[in-house]
Amino acid sequence: MRNLLVVFLLFSAVVYADSYQRMDFDKLMKYQKNDSCAADKCETISINTEYLDEIIQQLWLRAGEYPLKFDSEVDKKAAYVDLLKLLKLLEFALENNPNSSQNHLTYARLGVMAYNFDNPKGAKIANSSYQKFLSMDNVARVRGEYGAFLASSMQAQQAHQQLEQAVADGYRPALYSLALLDLKDKPEQAQKKLEEYVQEFPNDKNASDFLQALKSGATLLDCSADLNANVDCKKKK
Repeated sequence: MRNLLVVFLLFSAVVYADSYQRMDFDKLMKYQKNDSCAADKCETISINTEYLDEIIQQLWLRAGEYPLKFDSEVDKKAAYVDLLKLLKLLEFALENNPNSSQNHLTYARLGVMAYNFDNPKGAKIANSSYQKFLSMDNVARVRGEYGAFLASSMQAQQAHQQLEQAVADGYRPALYSLALLDLKDKPEQAQKKLEEYVQEFPNDKNASDFLQALKSGATLLDCSADLNANVDCKKKK
């Protein structure tokens, strides 16, 4: 069970009107004739990376955050089947090319989605793969992404470290996750971070509405978010 903090850390919950498009595994694999092979039928098999990116993006939009955003149970089950296949595929890819930072990042994101589907292996995959990627490429945006995952998986101390570093490295959107992470125990500090975030990103209506609610006296336990990402906060009595 995830507590209420997750709702705020992953605040953009919407249900997609378009149905999930199931993965075409044959389209994912590229088969090319190998002329140097003596056998009559000899092919080199590789991954269609363009299609892989397309599928993962479609999955990420619906399962990269909790709660999941599928418009039917059928789509949700189909997506989970595809996710399990992709996890196996990336395991194979990493066995063959363990030094690919992009493979580690893709595997990390698959782990996040597996976690959001309540797969018990998801958190371990995400943690180890994000750490491996960041040891190879120090990308502030990815560090912020990792910090948000740590927060959503109730690893608050590690989340704080990653998010602080992401902000220090120039990824300012991580201020929002930091504010929400501090809200329960350090509400004044959280409000200052949220004010700083809203100042830099004034078009984020969710954050602006949330900040106004806090200023009016609302607390974390007074607030909830519906499936359209509308903030509903009651004033503290």
